[in-house]
Amino acid sequence: MSAFYDMTCVRRFRPCRSPRGAWVGRWGILWALGLLLGWLPGWALPARAQDVQKVFQLQRAQIQLDEARRDYERAVRMREVGLISEEDFSRKEAAYRRAQVEFQAAFLEALGGLHRVLVTASQKWVDGRGRIHVRVVLRHVGPDADLWRRLDLGDNPLPVPLELRDVYVSLLQDGLVVSDPYQVRIPLLSPGQTVSVDFGLLKDAEAVEVLLLYAGREDRQKVLLMQVAAQGVRVTVTPPSQEADLGGTAAWEVGLERFAGADPVCHLRVVGLPAEVAAEFLDPQTSARWTQVRFPEGVTTLRLTLRLHLPPEPTERIRPDRPVRWAVLCLPEAEAARLPTASDLADLERTGLRSPWAVVEVIPRGIGRLAVEIPNFYHVVRPGQPAEVELTVQNAGTRRVDDVRLPVQVPLDWRFEVVPPSIPSLEPAAAARVRLRLWPPRDVPMGDYEARLRAEAVSVGRPVTTDEKVLRIHVTGRSGGWGLGLLIVALVGLCLGIVLWGIRLTRHH
Repeated sequence: MSAFYDMTCVRRFRPCRSPRGAWVGRWGILWALGLLLGWLPGWALPARAQDVQKVFQLQRAQIQLDEARRDYERAVRMREVGLISEEDFSRKEAAYRRAQVEFQAAFLEALGGLHRVLVTASQKWVDGRGRIHVRVVLRHVGPDADLWRRLDLGDNPLPVPLELRDVYVSLLQDGLVVSDPYQVRIPLLSPGQTVSVDFGLLKDAEAVEVLLLYAGREDRQKVLLMQVAAQGVRVTVTPPSQEADLGGTAAWEVGLERFAGADPVCHLRVVGLPAEVAAEFLDPQTSARWTQVRFPEGVTTLRLTLRLHLPPEPTERIRPDRPVRWAVLCLPEAEAARLPTASDLADLERTGLRSPWAVVEVIPRGIGRLAVEIPNFYHVVRPGQPAEVELTVQNAGTRRVDDVRLPVQVPLDWRFEVVPPSIPSLEPAAAARVRLRLWPPRDVPMGDYEARLRAEAVSVGRPVTTDEKVLRIHVTGRSGGWGLGLLIVALVGLCLGIVLWGIRLTRHH
């Protein structure tokens, strides 16, 4: 055993002498380290700049150990003849022991760099539900158990562990963790051992960076994910869930990725949509409708737009606020022929299709819509007398509306009254009668005037309004009734006079 591991001579305060003292000297230690590194296989040599730096740190620690050893030996001789105080001798002894510990730590640190974990394989595949999986195969290459015997050093004379403990693995893309779970711990890796680690992939990627943490070091290795062949076309739909108004449309972005060995022609299908919902696949640029796609040579990804048209009224399967789940597929000819038997997602699971699909969710939303019915838009009043308007407010939508009000705009100095001033709520198809009174000022001039009104409400936090309705009000003068009567009497008298004059002329002839 080398002298720097033999602390007996230090405790006896005398210079270290050992039959194998050559291992203690500067060149002896460096020669041993060089012999050790020379006998290692090529894959076990330090391959990183920081590992080479650890060897330089070991050399520096050896030089410091030699200097501390010489100072300590000199102090021992001086102590024997009484030329050094006990305090100075204790400092020399402590410095020598610190140098020994630092050298041992540097030695172990340098040998620890011989451990390497390599990524030997990586695979990516998609399951039937469209989830992406990645498998990474790791191999531990490091010092083997026979290394010490080949160097004639006995059975691992230095406390250098051959196994790696607590190896942590993650997958990164652009510096972000994209693996699920974020990190996997491997408790133990023996030299030459191979392990497989499976992850889910949170974001699709063709290449990832494997982050390895072990033996106090961080190792990053970029790998290209190998796709598992013969899995058809993977479908991704963005967003996976969204709301849509009844009677409206909703659009999704559909991504198609063809795996190696898959048929370049696939048929577009949706499964699980009610018959009253229309679906169409469109080209994002030309808006042309697609029922099947063909991947050109060398192209593995395509983008489409999927648009749904919801019915205007609720049905048995389309209910407001009730999610509807369905699937989007792109199938080869053989599997497309088997699909007509599937009417929902449960049937789709039982078909045993090899091609993956994407599950999408749409949440129909009812909309509140108000309608105002006014039987008569023209009214005649005299100054100071009200014009009464009977109207009906109806919820013509598919969702309840709350706090229904009728704001009215009237000419200057006019007064109005709405009875009732507000309606707490109206269910779909429900209606309520409202009375509006309009008072012109007493000194208002004769003429035609306009009053404008509309209905306002709130439905699920969204405002609901109607178009403006215009009421025309004709204001007559105070003597307008007598004048009209005299005018009528005058016209009747004129007509009678003409008739009598005509009769008289007839008799003369």
